[in-house]
Amino acid sequence: MESALIRMQKSFPAATTTRARFDGVLSKLAAMVGIATLSGVLGWQFPNAALYLPAMFLAMGLGIAGSVKPHLAQKVAPFYSVAIGFVLGGLSAAYANIGHGIVPTAVVATSGIFVGCFALHKSGLVKVTPRFAQITGVATMAFFVVIVAAMLGLPV
Repeated sequence: MESALIRMQKSFPAATTTRARFDGVLSKLAAMVGIATLSGVLGWQFPNAALYLPAMFLAMGLGIAGSVKPHLAQKVAPFYSVAIGFVLGGLSAAYANIGHGIVPTAVVATSGIFVGCFALHKSGLVKVTPRFAQITGVATMAFFVVIVAAMLGLPV
């Protein structure tokens, strides 16, 4: 009797069982970030609040579809990038009006964290093992709990 995991692995095409090369992943990431950036510029320049919610749900649906059905991921990724870029561009424009420099700070901080993590991984100083992923997941959940507690006005 086969386990559910074995049946699921057999249902995916053979192409999804090959390992992704780091450079290939990086080039696809760069393409998707470029698409999202262009779309974000459109969301920033042409604010239309009526389009943000449908674009957000579209991005969420495409993200779930790409996660649940990996064979669709390469097809839905560019559309996801367009939708999420548009939403983030619009939200950034809204925060820029009320946030006094919060958008450039967020962009620089996020970019710095990405470049730092990339450099640590590429140099070999950090190896992503299952234990590392587990510890990172627990730390992320703990951070989320602290954020929710702060939002509820609890002392942290």
